[in-house]
Amino acid sequence: MKRFEIRADVLTSDARAISGRTSECNAWSRARPIALGIAAALWQAGPSTAAPPPYLPRWHTVANCDDHGPGSLRDALAAAASGDLIDLSQLTCSTITLTTGALWSNQADVTLSGAGTTISGAGSSSVIRHTGTGTMELHDVVIEHGHQADGNFFTIGGCIYTRGNLLSFGMTVRHCVAESGPATGNVLGGGLFVEGDAALYGAIIEDNSVVALNAGSSTKGGGLYINGILRLTGSSVSGNSTLGVQSPGVNFGGGIVAGAAYIRYSTISDNHAAMGGGAVFGFLHGYATESEVVQSTISGNTAYTGAGGIVSTDSLLKIWNSTIAFNTAEAEVYGPSCGGVFAFGGEEYVSLRSSIIANNTISGAPADLCETEGTSQVVGFGNLVVASNKPLPADTLHADPLLAPLNNNGGRTFTHALLPGSPAIDAGNNTRYFDSDQRGAPRVVGESADIGAYELQPELIFYDGFDDVTPNVVRGDR
Repeated sequence: MKRFEIRADVLTSDARAISGRTSECNAWSRARPIALGIAAALWQAGPSTAAPPPYLPRWHTVANCDDHGPGSLRDALAAAASGDLIDLSQLTCSTITLTTGALWSNQADVTLSGAGTTISGAGSSSVIRHTGTGTMELHDVVIEHGHQADGNFFTIGGCIYTRGNLLSFGMTVRHCVAESGPATGNVLGGGLFVEGDAALYGAIIEDNSVVALNAGSSTKGGGLYINGILRLTGSSVSGNSTLGVQSPGVNFGGGIVAGAAYIRYSTISDNHAAMGGGAVFGFLHGYATESEVVQSTISGNTAYTGAGGIVSTDSLLKIWNSTIAFNTAEAEVYGPSCGGVFAFGGEEYVSLRSSIIANNTISGAPADLCETEGTSQVVGFGNLVVASNKPLPADTLHADPLLAPLNNNGGRTFTHALLPGSPAIDAGNNTRYFDSDQRGAPRVVGESADIGAYELQPELIFYDGFDDVTPNVVRGDR
């Protein structure tokens, strides 16, 4: 399958670009009808001998919140051709509740753009099923209460399924369930399933689950299952789970399962997997890939066995300027397990830079970074890792990082603040020259960057978003 590529300027390492790109997307949404109208007029005004114009994407405005009929979202999708945009931003109602089943889209490319519009499956059906092999775009919409239960070998996508790729700005997916039917099979993607690649900016993926109702079924990706590459930026993945009749069974990735992942400025928290990878299980394509966790927080995730935080089978896993803490695994059942990060492969490299991996446990004992036997190794500098079963770079700190509880410390996602006196203060590095920390606060305050995703600020400042700064609460003395 052909993969789509996101422009390098969209994938900027500066968190401020997230809100900028969202505004840019909204501006394009407002300007697009004018642009299309001008283009159409130019073609019509041309000489009669001109070649027929290429297809110009059309704009379909949803006029009401009815399940079906004229002016409905279902009617607009049925009328749309590939490349068209469905506009929900003019609605005076707030929620579309589906009563006759999921919305189906067979267009190769299609865009749904709202203004916080909610589309609900009402617990009786999935919400969107996209069978096209291009890209589906979902912007500023809330997708919720989907329920997908197939009698086939695979049940995929509790709320959203796409055979192609997914691009979204400001999307929320919540309270969705994918569960097995009476036949033994795989249940994948409680919130959403993407066969291709996914790029999610400012997304909230919360309280979704995959459920196996018989002992022979497996569950993977409580929040999202991305078969290709996941690019997750400025987003929150929380409260998702994989649940099975047989525990631990084959139940992986409470938050995320992905072929490979680039997780930036995001928080993955309080997810649960019965088997392994409470936060993230990956990556599906094994030793040929690399993934990264950058300027992000992974916290409070749990698993019965395997790893409470991340299980990785990549050839290279980069963890830079991030905090991975308070993740737990209950027991070692099928072999070695870990609380924080479990690098599962003999040829794997874990690259750590200015990151905290601490306060992660298995059966109550410290277990922050673990690797299987083989030639795998940890490289990097300027980190704080308390407990590891592999040799760490010589400058690694091992003291308690003194982290405050996960909280809203400003920005779009929750973080762990550094308490006064933390050994992580001014002990890290900023080798990728980030302007800001995960929240959008200045990245380097003092002699050097702080270790982890959070940079302690010296003043009375609360960072509310990436650009606005409002005095509110003291962050502590450095």
